[in-house]
Amino acid sequence: MSNHSRLIQNSKLSKKIISFIDKILVVNFLKIYCSIIFMCSIVYVWNLDLDYDYVWRTDFSIAWLVAIFLSSIAVYVMDRYGFLKYNKKTLILILFIYALILLISYFTLTLSHTLLLISYMLFISSFILLWMYCKAKKDLVKLDENDSKIKFVNIILFILSAFFYFISYISDPLMSTVLLCVFPFYILPFFIGKGFSLFISYRPIFFIYLFFISSTIYPYLFLSSLILFFISKFYFFVKFGIKYPTFLEQYDLS
Repeated sequence: MSNHSRLIQNSKLSKKIISFIDKILVVNFLKIYCSIIFMCSIVYVWNLDLDYDYVWRTDFSIAWLVAIFLSSIAVYVMDRYGFLKYNKKTLILILFIYALILLISYFTLTLSHTLLLISYMLFISSFILLWMYCKAKKDLVKLDENDSKIKFVNIILFILSAFFYFISYISDPLMSTVLLCVFPFYILPFFIGKGFSLFISYRPIFFIYLFFISSTIYPYLFLSSLILFFISKFYFFVKFGIKYPTFLEQYDLS
């Protein structure tokens, strides 16, 4: 570690900033951020049915702020009661939310756009499932058997996502590009026997999807992602002395 890095890590200002961040981390911002990405994806598909003639969604309204605020509260409450973990309660909750979204889409969207919506939900579910599983691995038994199952479930979700995209007959540059770019990361875990193969699967998939949807559709999401990235990088470096982010199971020591 360089002297400059040590000065940043040991400075009083850095410690005060970390102390402030710790006080607000009673809320799981990553789960809230994932819920916002999910909302943006659903809204994007919904707007496709309105024949939008532009790519970047720069319109921002009070309704969006209220929706983000309410979803953040909902995620916080669900997280506190164990509904956002790798368990049956979370599965039931997700199925209920998806059924509700599809029911609304049945009355508001065309069949093609509903099929595209299913494609997005299946794809997002694939890397969220991996994320939840990796968080819960330390409490599970028969890890090798569970790892094999989750790999197959994950790639099945990807295949179904691609299938619903193709039968929707909608040319969506975002989904087609993402599916093409992330495909190798669904195959890679089958050729790596170690446990960290799952980490180098869901993390790149998540970042690839986030990059494309934020840089081509939602510029505000791109900006907020950069801010969150640098804050997280600073936080992990000062408090734990590790380099963030990483695509491996363990973070690099600084």
